Amino acid sequence: MAIKTPSTPSSPSPRASNLSPETVNYGFLDHCFLCKQKLLPGKDIYMYKGDKGFCSVECRCRQISIDEEESAKAACTREYNYCSISSSSSSSSRKGSRNKANAFAY
Repeated sequence: MAIKTPSTPSSPSPRASNLSPETVNYGFLDHCFLCKQKLLPGKDIYMYKGDKGFCSVECRCRQISIDEEESAKAACTREYNYCSISSSSSSSSRKGSRNKANAFAY
C-alpha cells in the first residue's frame, strides 16, 4: 500500500524563506504600547518583555511601574486570601471556647 504525499509543498514559514526584515510585519512595533503614538522608522524603539514597543524611555519606565504595582497588588491579594483562610480556620477551632472571664471568645 502506497502513501500519497501532497503534490504542492506547504507554504514556507517567513523564517525559512528569504524575506528581508523590512518585509516581515511586526504589528506590535506600529504604535507605542502605552501612549499609542506611531513608532516611526529610523527612530529608537524601547522594548519591554519582548513584545511591547515604546516610543521613549519614559513610556517604557511608566509601563514597568504599572506592571510592578499590579504585581504588588496581586501579591497582597494572594497574601490576604491566604491569611484570611488561615485565620478563619484557626478561629473556627477556637470558636465557643471560654476566655478567663468566662465569656465566649470569637
